[in-house]
Amino acid sequence: MSSNGSYRIGVDAGGTFTDVTALRVEDGDIFTAKIPSTPSDPSQAFNLAIQTILEISGADPSDVTSLVHGTTVATNALLGRPNQNMALVVNEGFQHVLEIARQSAPEGFGSSYFWVKPSRLVPVERVYELGGRIDFKGEEISPIDEELARDLAYKLKKMDVETVAICLLHSYANPAHERLLRKYFSEEHPECYVSSHLMCFPSIKNMSVWWLPSWMRHASRLSGAILIVQ
Repeated sequence: MSSNGSYRIGVDAGGTFTDVTALRVEDGDIFTAKIPSTPSDPSQAFNLAIQTILEISGADPSDVTSLVHGTTVATNALLGRPNQNMALVVNEGFQHVLEIARQSAPEGFGSSYFWVKPSRLVPVERVYELGGRIDFKGEEISPIDEELARDLAYKLKKMDVETVAICLLHSYANPAHERLLRKYFSEEHPECYVSSHLMCFPSIKNMSVWWLPSWMRHASRLSGAILIVQ
């Protein structure tokens, strides 16, 4: 392949096809390709997509200045609900927050007699409470008990818990307590995937961690493909 300037590449991996587009910056020419996806290992289609678009565009790997990747790996993990060994850490008094949810039923409470509540991403017996509280202004009302936090991390390690989600009240205003818990868990259970509310999107009513193991495995498999364009 001969060098023809700089290129930007985007790869969108879906469940059926993986689409790839390359933009030649100098003249705005666009090159596209569609590759069958490989759901068992999406990185295989990603790898082939990169190789294909480089050949079509005539670009050298060294010509690539940016690489953007979109994927449904996280969405599929949520919809497929694989057997994730996961725990949730919340403030004291909030163990049933997922069970209660928003206290609503589809089409109003008139249908609640027939409606079966879907299973929760984390069963209630895997939701653990810890003391300590931040108020809505971000001011500390009571501190985190380090000994209890470390004991919980050690307990989950003994249970071979793979993923821990930390979701504390008002961390969007002050993430100090969540950062402390992440520190304790990383020291006591370093093999565990630990995600906190503040890492994902620090806003009210947000907790995204279910997809983390699937995404981390996917990201690690992409490393070989990304080397192609380095």
